[in-house]
Amino acid sequence: MVNARPARRSGGAVYQRARLADNAAEAGTGKRVDDRGRADDERWAAEGPTTPPPVPSDVPSARPEEPGWRPGRVPWGWRETILGILVAAAPVVLLTLLSLLLPSSAQAAKPTTGSAVFGVIFTLVIDSWFVFAAWLFSLRGRRLGFSGWGFRRVGSTILWAVPAGLVGTYVAETVWAYLANPQEQAVLSDFPLSTSGLILLALLACVIAPIFEEVFFRGFVFQGFARSWGPVWGGIVSATLFALSHQQLDIFVPLVALGLALAWVFYATRSLWACITLHAAFNAIAVAAWFLAG
Repeated sequence: MVNARPARRSGGAVYQRARLADNAAEAGTGKRVDDRGRADDERWAAEGPTTPPPVPSDVPSARPEEPGWRPGRVPWGWRETILGILVAAAPVVLLTLLSLLLPSSAQAAKPTTGSAVFGVIFTLVIDSWFVFAAWLFSLRGRRLGFSGWGFRRVGSTILWAVPAGLVGTYVAETVWAYLANPQEQAVLSDFPLSTSGLILLALLACVIAPIFEEVFFRGFVFQGFARSWGPVWGGIVSATLFALSHQQLDIFVPLVALGLALAWVFYATRSLWACITLHAAFNAIAVAAWFLAG
């Protein structure tokens, strides 16, 4: 808390008070004024000079609610971000190792509504752990609220930034499909081609994934790296980690392009809601194409 006591007077202020005391003395009140000034000097000498406490170095220069805020002006940097990534990825790595050790059937079971429901719940639990790890190393103990992740009012920039990001991503995906002919995303095979499967996949791809993944990869990871290394490297590193998290190398390049577009939209609009909108729109197109092609 800033000390509310008056600061020690400068030499100019003391000189002006002395002149005032001389003038008052001529009017017959000099003793009262001079005694009061001497008492002030003695009090200030006893208290010493008062200065505001230094501002901690990890406090951003502008809060997320302020107009001058930009993604990356946050109190956590690359160290906290890496620790958050390690904590978040720990259970995923453990489960992956267990799946490699356990025997698997030669033929994959046909997806059912029940297995799809289990997949949605399992993904929600894992994504919630990722968000908890992000909170642990970014917002905990700091008076930022969710606005620290970028949950702030969206401006008119979203009207052109989201369509531009969507077009750029699909251009990169089309070029990559022509060059590499990748398989469809593996998660699509976990849902039955039915009305219930469509609803569950839309819930996962258009609601859960955009919100939770954008909080972690843009709200936390991108901003932490952008603060330490700048928005360009922050966007590149966060997009690469975003693509790796999907664990499918043949679609790695299109996912990097999507991650870069999402980071750019976040930086251009200064709102995580714009990223969530772009992510949801991209996945919605993919879900519709999967259902119509089936």
